[in-house]
Amino acid sequence: MKKLTSFGLLNIIQFLAAINENLYKLLVAFFLISEYGERHTSTIMAIIGVLFILPFLLFSSLGGIFADIKPKSQITRITRFLEFCCLILALFIFGFHLSFGAYVILFLMASLSAIFGPSKYGIIPELIDSSRILYANSVIAAFTFLGIIIGTTLASFVVWLTSANYVLALSVSVVIALSGAILSLFLPKTPIGNKDKPIRFFIYIELWDALKQMWTIPSLIKATFAYSYFLFVGGFIQLNIIPYTVQTLGFSDIIGGYFFLATALGLGFGAFFTDRISHGRIRLGMIPLAGMGISLVLILMKWFYTPWALVVTWMVLLGFLGGIFLVPAQAFVLSASPETDRGRNFATANFFSFVFALLAAIALYLLNTM
Repeated sequence: MKKLTSFGLLNIIQFLAAINENLYKLLVAFFLISEYGERHTSTIMAIIGVLFILPFLLFSSLGGIFADIKPKSQITRITRFLEFCCLILALFIFGFHLSFGAYVILFLMASLSAIFGPSKYGIIPELIDSSRILYANSVIAAFTFLGIIIGTTLASFVVWLTSANYVLALSVSVVIALSGAILSLFLPKTPIGNKDKPIRFFIYIELWDALKQMWTIPSLIKATFAYSYFLFVGGFIQLNIIPYTVQTLGFSDIIGGYFFLATALGLGFGAFFTDRISHGRIRLGMIPLAGMGISLVLILMKWFYTPWALVVTWMVLLGFLGGIFLVPAQAFVLSASPETDRGRNFATANFFSFVFALLAAIALYLLNTM
């Protein structure tokens, strides 16, 4: 019961973090679009995409090292309190209409997420039995996407509710961050995986060592790059939802925020569906089938986008197939990694995931400048 309670607490903390990441990211997008005009929507979204992704390339490996040499519960507490401090500063930045400062806070929050990520997933096997790792990943994934649902929907809702008073809207994010920070104080202290591991700030040496070790474990590299490719496809789709809403459907950018709801809802269902049909086993064969399904839905979205209910259906299907794609890859990286290197291996998977996500943001920017 204690383990279940600890895992439940972790899930609530990461759920609140997922809400805040998406809430703040979209509030920045709406704030900057209101400052510079809708004609700059695609460019703003591309810059936001790059700034949000870049920290995962710079700090994921460092986050993995911290997850192995420090208690993961301690990393969780520190990152949650720093996120709260960042959002307090953001209140002043929004109040004085400092566009550059909004970008800086986004970069800092993404940096905290990059450092928190390996601990968030690496702590799971320390809180539950190994036979429940797939279930736990499904629950974490589902609640992450539920957080995305709430965060993206809440962004549109609070902007509307406050009549685009962005300081007041951001106050909601501050309260959520404070809640997560307080809850993190109740996480039990977790063991240190490998306290003698050296800290290498030149991350590429650490990445190379991790890849060599991962290559010796059957299918671990395949799962890692399947996870990475998902971030490329998912990142490109996410960055295009608001431009698609404004330019193709003719709706406002605020309405585009609600379309994230359908996609994230589908992701949550897909994650739970994967656990149900897998019966506790990690089935990597589901990944290519889900990938083919995503391709088909994207083709259909190009040609069939009226009535608007049809677009909602496509968004839900994209999310559902994305959940089926993501969960087996993510669970395999965790379950197949040795305990002493679990944080590092997941950080390596995160690094390559966000390389692909960065390529998605660059692709969007280049396509809109041609």
